[in-house]
Formats: sequence, C-alpha cells, structure tokens
Amino acid sequence: MTQDNNTNNQEPDFNELFSNLQNKLGGLMDKFGVDQSMLDNFLGGLTSQNMSQNNEPTPQDEKKTSEIATLTKLAANGDAQSQFLLGKHFFIGDGVEEDNDIASDYFEQAAEQGLAQAQVYLGRCYFSGFGVEKNIKEAVNWYTKAAEQGDSEAQAKLADCLYEVTEISDYDKAFYWYSKSSEQGDVNGTSGLARCYYEGNGTEQNYEKAFQLFTTAAEAGNEKAQRYLADCYGNGFGTERDSEKAAYWLDTADETSANDPEKKLENHKLQLQNEDEIEEVEEEVQDNGNPLGGLFDMIGNLFGGGADGGKSFLIDAIKIAAERGETDAQLQLGDIYYNGGEPRLGITVEKDLNTALYWYNKASENGNPEAASRLENFKNN
Repeated sequence: MTQDNNTNNQEPDFNELFSNLQNKLGGLMDKFGVDQSMLDNFLGGLTSQNMSQNNEPTPQDEKKTSEIATLTKLAANGDAQSQFLLGKHFFIGDGVEEDNDIASDYFEQAAEQGLAQAQVYLGRCYFSGFGVEKNIKEAVNWYTKAAEQGDSEAQAKLADCLYEVTEISDYDKAFYWYSKSSEQGDVNGTSGLARCYYEGNGTEQNYEKAFQLFTTAAEAGNEKAQRYLADCYGNGFGTERDSEKAAYWLDTADETSANDPEKKLENHKLQLQNEDEIEEVEEEVQDNGNPLGGLFDMIGNLFGGGADGGKSFLIDAIKIAAERGETDAQLQLGDIYYNGGEPRLGITVEKDLNTALYWYNKASENGNPEAASRLENFKNN
C-alpha cells in the first residue's frame, strides 16, 4: 500500500509541472493569435518523461546501482574513464536523477586529465549552458583539445562552431576539421564537408562533390544531409532534378528528426534548464512597446537564443505540428516558405518554392481545401 501511494504522489507532480508549462506559454501565445496546437505538439514529447516509477527495485535496477557505486569509488580515486561514465549517468539521468551540475563537474575532472570523450561532453555543456555558464569560446577550447587528439566527433563539432558561430567564423579551419572528421567516417563530418562544397565556403564550390558526400551522409542517417540532398534533387544541383527523390529525402529527414534521441535529449534538457523562469513569463510581456518582440525574448530566454531563439521556437513548433499531420500547420509552413517568412510572427526564412510545394501537397493530401487552392495557384503561375 505504501508503494502505491508513493507512486501516485509522483504523478501529480509531473502533471502539475506539465500543465503549468502548457498554460503559461500556451495562454501567452494565444494572446497573440498563435495556434495553440503548435505549442501542444511541441510540448507533446515531454509527456514521455512522465514514466511511473516502481519503488521495488528490479534486477536491472540493482545492477545499475552497483555499477554506479563502483564508478563513484573509482571516480573519487581519480580514474578519468569512471569520472566520464559517471558524468554520463547524471547527464542523461540513467540510474540517478538527472543533474547537469554534477555531470559537468565529472566531465571537467576527466577532461582535465586529457580524456577526449569527456572533453567533447564538457564542450557540449559549455556550448548549451548545461551545468555551467554558456560560453562558446570555452566550448571551442574543449572541442579543440579533443579534436587534436583525433576524436572525430570533436572534430565535427569544432568545425560546426567555426562554420556557424559568427563571432568565431573561420571557413578554412572548418573545412580542415570537417575533412579530418570525414576521413574517419564520421557522418556529421561528412555532412559538414559536403556543405562546404555546396556553399563554396573554405573550398571551391563543387555541386557534384557536395552531392556525393550528402548522399553518403544521408544514407547513413544524417538529417542535415538528407535535407540538403532533397535540395540537390529539387534544384538539380550536382544531379538531375527529381521531385520524387526530393520529396522522399524530405520525408526521411522529418522521420530522422522526430526519432533523433540526441535531439530529444537536448530539447528535454533545455526545457528543464529553464523551469524556474516559467513563473515569470507573463510578467515580462512588453518589450519597448512591442508585445510580439517581448514574446520572442521570453520564449528565447526559456529555450535559448534570445529573440532569435524565440522565433526559432515558433517555426520549430509549426514544423513539429506539420510533421505530425496537423493540416493547418502544414498549410502555414507552406505559406512561410512560399513567401519567405511570416511578418505577423516576425519569422523570416529563405524563400523555397520546392519546400512550399511539398507542404501544400501534404496539407492537400490530408484534405485541407485551402492547400488545394494554393496548389492550383502554383500551376497557374
């Protein structure tokens, strides 16, 4: 009986937290005419974290407890590998309560001893602010240490920073590290290297080479490569135009994104990282007289990236709703790519008629009459 009561007591705690999160953000977004279903779909995955716990330990639980106890003793004696593995347990909440502060501390202990894997994870912590204050330069510092030891994951992550982070941008160095990572068969390194050839950054533009590399990475399951490969087929870059293959790779990329455990973990950690700020959301609506700008700032503060992060949150929410079959979201996503953005929401994207057509088709196939009208306009134009 005691066990049942303890189990029941845990569920309302989660439900209350989840309901509070939905109501606070959902109600706020509703004030500005943003579709509530977008937020509901975006947060829907959070319910998967509400796993009931049985207080009676299973053999697997006992094995995990014993493993963690052993790692704790070895870590205390300075064993770097044990420090790293124990950090991972706390990082993902495996056998212990998830705790970014403890995880980052163990990663740092192992990283200081030169363990490349720990340096990569510590870099991740600094890049996203998990357990430490967010510091891109410090993330690059640890990625560099691991990359110079030959760690292919670190090489790709370092290249990502050098390619994508404006204040430290260096395309030549990014190309170098993508190449090093790709040579070891790292799919993220191969995808990044393909992007260099595709965009002509750090090397001469070469669509044929980009197409080959994107194909390799896409077939290995890299989401970015799958989306770029769809673009290659849609526009005839490095290959013949093929709308069916373009649509196939877009579908594949959407499936990859929806099932990516690393992305789910990152999103989950970003959610938990900012729980304490949720109560203050409604009190900070205005931003110099621009309520929508204030909304973006607040969502950005919750999920990272300031106002730009808030806008990214909204378009990501629309994409998730569209991927799950919400026809209104599919139609809106088509409009966003057809028009190059959505002024009412302050969203700006690169105009992409192929992507717009893809989402109009999806919405039309699901019975949305407005989407059918959009497709007719496509044919007439």
